[in-house]
Amino acid sequence: MNLFFDECVSASAAVHFRRTTRHATCQTRDVNMSGASDADVLAHCHEFDHTLITINGRDFRKLCENPDQLHLGLIIIPSVAVTNQICCIKAALARINQEAPPETPQDWMVNRVVEADLLSAVTHAQFPGDYAHKA
Repeated sequence: MNLFFDECVSASAAVHFRRTTRHATCQTRDVNMSGASDADVLAHCHEFDHTLITINGRDFRKLCENPDQLHLGLIIIPSVAVTNQICCIKAALARINQEAPPETPQDWMVNRVVEADLLSAVTHAQFPGDYAHKA
């Protein structure tokens, strides 16, 4: 999968996934987007086919709630220490890989939000759609 790490996610978590997985990873500082607006980050993810990993679920859900606008998926994790962020992201990616077939994980994530909590419990839903009531 193509993963874009929002600046609120630890840079160490992004480096971990870059070094230990086959996922194509990118973070805001890699593309000179530190301090960019959430709308600009989401547009970048759309333009370059990235699923966004963020702690800032509230604001990104608001940007993605238009049913006529395509987004390439949100992975939302809690604001926790870097080791716990890595565990949450691993849990989310494992769930995506479990649920996606026969689609590719990247295709399955289109207009979907996956959220991992502090205990690495993972939920997922179409968004907008059946997740809209949780926004």
